[in-house]
Amino acid sequence: MARDLREACDRGKIKPRATTHDLRRTFGSRLVQAGVDILHVARLMGISVLVASRVYGQTSDASYRAAVNKLPKMPRLTRHTIGTIGRK
Repeated sequence: MARDLREACDRGKIKPRATTHDLRRTFGSRLVQAGVDILHVARLMGISVLVASRVYGQTSDASYRAAVNKLPKMPRLTRHTIGTIGRK
């Protein structure tokens, strides 16, 4: 596989050459970005959950925004509504 990848990089004039480790890291990262649970990523990669979360658990700003956007929308706060918080 490594030889085939090296030859493909040479044919495609890809510099620096990609390695099989690059493909593995990309696979794990793409799984996490697609929302696959870190436990499943770890098992697919053949590594511990701790290692998987450290290596592949890095997230982008976009994924942080997407996580926050999952929260229900809150009403807009004004001077009037702030005074009513906690009142029944």
